[in-house]
Amino acid sequence: MEDQHSLSHTKLQCKMPYHIYPEVSTKGAFGAVRRELGKVFHRFAEQKGHRIEEGHVMSDQVHMLIGIPPKLEVSSVVGYLKGSSAIIVLCNF
Repeated sequence: MEDQHSLSHTKLQCKMPYHIYPEVSTKGAFGAVRRELGKVFHRFAEQKGHRIEEGHVMSDQVHMLIGIPPKLEVSSVVGYLKGSSAIIVLCNF
C-alpha cells in the first residue's frame, strides 16, 4: 500500500476519526466560517506531514479522518490542528 508509513522494524497505517464541535453552534455564526475551514485544515495538515483522508464540515460540527505518521502522538496532531485552526478563525472572523 502506498500510504503506509514505516519505522525501522514496522510498517503500519494509522488513521483516526476525529470530531470537532465548536462552541458557537448557531448556523448564522458558523456558516461563514465553515466555508474556509476545509482549506485551513488541509493547509495545516500538509505543513506537518499529515493527511486528511476524508472530511465533512456540517452546520454544527466537523468530521475528519486523519492519516497520522507512526512517529507522532495522536494528541499532539489533534491539538495542533484544533489550536491552529482556532487561531485562524479568531483572527479572520
